Amino acid sequence: MQRQRKMRSLNMSYARQQTIYRTCRNYAVQNDAVKTKIRRTARTVCRADEQKYQALMAILVTDMPIRRIALEHYYDESVLYRLRKAFYEEY
Repeated sequence: MQRQRKMRSLNMSYARQQTIYRTCRNYAVQNDAVKTKIRRTARTVCRADEQKYQALMAILVTDMPIRRIALEHYYDESVLYRLRKAFYEEY
């Protein structure tokens, strides 16, 4: 598993960021309660916009680079970075 760099714009410890990162990256093996929390938080952050939700979930649970996800979902990278930051703050 790839190690995530600290997001300096977040007002939380690196250890907390790593916990959220690992929880999301191991989405497939999480129990239903954790999966539901991840999905619910992502939907809240995306304000029920299905296209943004799909892009955010791709960022959170796959190893694909944000640039590739942005191209596939027709979003600017900065939009996806803001969504990811909002997810971490909400989680």
